[in-house]
Amino acid sequence: MKRLFLLIAFPLVLSMSARCVLAQKEMQLDEALLKNSKPMIAKPKGIGTVTKYQFGPYKIASGKEGLATTTSKSRIFSAYSESKSKRKLSFVFVKDERDSVVVNVSINTDISELDATMSIGFSMINSIKENFIAIFSLPSDTTTWRMMIGSVAGAGVKNGDNFNGVLTNGNTIIEIRDVDQWNTGKKASFGLSIGQVFHMQDESIAAVQASADTFVKKTVWIREGIDPRLQLILAAASAALMVRSEQVMD
Repeated sequence: MKRLFLLIAFPLVLSMSARCVLAQKEMQLDEALLKNSKPMIAKPKGIGTVTKYQFGPYKIASGKEGLATTTSKSRIFSAYSESKSKRKLSFVFVKDERDSVVVNVSINTDISELDATMSIGFSMINSIKENFIAIFSLPSDTTTWRMMIGSVAGAGVKNGDNFNGVLTNGNTIIEIRDVDQWNTGKKASFGLSIGQVFHMQDESIAAVQASADTFVKKTVWIREGIDPRLQLILAAASAALMVRSEQVMD
């Protein structure tokens, strides 16, 4: 999938100066969330199959990768090729070495490519379809939270890119919205995703800047004053979205 990222975002990484400028930006958030939260910069610690991000009092303590499969096919006399991949991974997420969450992730991706080597020198992505599911289990609680995201992007997608996401325990429903705009008011190049915002009853309660561009700092905001257990789940969901952003680079 590294080639996939380069095909979509190659112009973003042509110069080191452009990278440095981009790294200083932050995603656009509403004033209420900015005033009632503190940005937590996520720093990767150690090397492993799952990056051990740490931010504020939270961190990914351990992780492992499960089943991973990839299949590809090309149509005869057609410029289009298709590939499908399935991945599973899990990690343990903790707060202050006390509260913990076990997170199990499943990622299914379908990619359609157009071979344009004769005209522009490399393949183009026609569409990318993704189904992302994360299940959060708290040892001290029987309640299970699920995060489900479906997205479609690419040059061949009608009406632009589509993103639908939700985080729920069956009673509480939190909508997840994709963000492709900087706090300067400018759109991200090529409409690439910068991060996601969590909305509950039309109020933003958390956000994660989790761009696939490694030169953009990963950052988490969680609204102060909400239930501590919900804060833990939002932090774990933010960590899962950081892990998700890395999959385009694998």
